[in-house]
Amino acid sequence: MDLTAERVCSNCGIDISHKRSNAVYCSRSCKSSGAHQRLRATPEGKAAEKIRNTGRYAQEAKRRRAGAIDYYERNRELRLEYAREWRAQNPHRRRAAADRRAELMVTNPGFCPFGAAEWEALKRRHDYRCAYCGVRPEEPLEKDHVVPLTKGGRHAIANILPACGACNRSKNDAFLAVWRRRKQAR
Repeated sequence: MDLTAERVCSNCGIDISHKRSNAVYCSRSCKSSGAHQRLRATPEGKAAEKIRNTGRYAQEAKRRRAGAIDYYERNRELRLEYAREWRAQNPHRRRAAADRRAELMVTNPGFCPFGAAEWEALKRRHDYRCAYCGVRPEEPLEKDHVVPLTKGGRHAIANILPACGACNRSKNDAFLAVWRRRKQAR
């Protein structure tokens, strides 16, 4: 065997001639990476990896969520400043998003316009409290579509509940049952 011949790592291609004669990889991470690539090369391997990852992500969900919340809180001002700059630089994208939402409201099959009097009666029926958390917010109540417009919900007073800003934004476009389960899991 020629000891002067250059050998390279099978994964990253760097020189490993200084390693033992039967070495294939330069490091443990390259060996793991190579194993993952071989595993993903077959449909059975892809399916097995998906099952393994699904279980792992479920176990790590609380830690990941806590990490994301911690990151957000540590970088809140930076993120808010970035969002302000983005909105200032992209008014056309914000307008397009508003147009898409307006189109969803008007063109859905169950569109049933309602007036300020009906909205006021709905808020009064809920004692000017959020229908989800029961809090009477300082800021105005928002109209929340119980069945989201993006999921085929109607823009009609029968599909709307008054919500505080926090509940409305955390619910986003989730179905009510899914959102409540997600909140309970936290």
